[in-house]
Amino acid sequence: MLYQKMLIGDEPYSVVLQKMDGFIKHRHTEIELNYCLKGSYYIIIDRTSYLMTKGDFAIIGSMVSH
Repeated sequence: MLYQKMLIGDEPYSVVLQKMDGFIKHRHTEIELNYCLKGSYYIIIDRTSYLMTKGDFAIIGSMVSH
């Protein structure tokens, strides 16, 4: 996942590589970019489920439940 800090902080973005399991539904002010490097997983964005597979890219807007 790539987190873009919109208005605060010294770093314009941070990159976090992690497995996509065990997340609880949440929202935040930053936009979130999801890119599937390998395998597959389901992501729920604003109550709609999407299957992400290798090479898929999702953009989650600010304050959108996911």
